[in-house]
Amino acid sequence: MSAEGPRAGGLEPVEAPEEVAAAPPAELVAQYEAAFAWQVERARRGSQAAAAARELMRLEAAERREPVPRPQTRVPAAAIPAAVPGHDQLAPTSLGPPYAFSWPWTAETGGGDAVAQLDPQAAPGTMYVRATWNSGSTTASAWMVEGHFFQATSQLAVVSALPSVWYDWYFACYFQAAHTDGAIGMFVGAYDPQWVWLGVLVDVPAGNMWSHSGSALDSSQNNGSVTGYPLSAVAAVLEPGFHYAVGVKIGVDASSNFGGIFSSDASGIISACPPSITWTQ
Repeated sequence: MSAEGPRAGGLEPVEAPEEVAAAPPAELVAQYEAAFAWQVERARRGSQAAAAARELMRLEAAERREPVPRPQTRVPAAAIPAAVPGHDQLAPTSLGPPYAFSWPWTAETGGGDAVAQLDPQAAPGTMYVRATWNSGSTTASAWMVEGHFFQATSQLAVVSALPSVWYDWYFACYFQAAHTDGAIGMFVGAYDPQWVWLGVLVDVPAGNMWSHSGSALDSSQNNGSVTGYPLSAVAAVLEPGFHYAVGVKIGVDASSNFGGIFSSDASGIISACPPSITWTQ
């Protein structure tokens, strides 16, 4: 009973129960969902995109920690064939095709494709080298040298050539690394007076024409030709009476990767035709 005394009729007031909101009609729910469906979908896609971006950044960071595989395929000098005595020329002189020697060598891993040969469809003395990806994680190298044998009459020589050169390279990456390089230059190898191979005096560094690598979403390509590509080198010969293999050397390397759903590919091609090789001293 309240402090104010009994109410009329002697009864305490009773509070009315709270009204329970009625559920909205199904039609209204459907209209609401349709009106805001685009926002829900955008949020869902945004979440997926963020997750994908995080995964790609993780893959790219992992890729940076792992170096691009580079071909380790140089053939040792001891693998160069023996010369034939009596086939050398007294220097100085300039000689063209047919060349006294042409030495190709190739190496592949993981299904790479490498070719080094004289091109039967081109002018005499035209060398052709190609290195390309095939499938999976691969490396390929193709190198070739051709020229003449000389016999020195002094202890210093300048060797030179002006070959016509055609080249083509590319790489394409889809979150896997790739690499391609190409090289051209003069080559000088030495034999003693009994034609025993002694070693290389002048060689060609890999990638002196081009050297390109890519990762993540990356691609590049180029091709071209040069008539009279100038090549020269100075060789400090051992002593008069020794024999020397002097030539033009070309080479290409390519490597690609494959992992999960991501892959890359690469290729390099060089064709070169030296009209002559010159030894001056």
